[in-house]
Amino acid sequence: MKNISFLEEKLQVKYLIKKLSIVFVSCVLDCVISFGSVSTVQE
Repeated sequence: MKNISFLEEKLQVKYLIKKLSIVFVSCVLDCVISFGSVSTVQE
């Protein structure tokens, strides 16, 4: 039983890291698109 809970906890951490990385990449792309469009409008 201990091994199962340890594996479940390990999977939860793995999915949490994956979820956070997706959110981070999404925010970076949003910032790049936003600042890219602002700089082209000012030129």
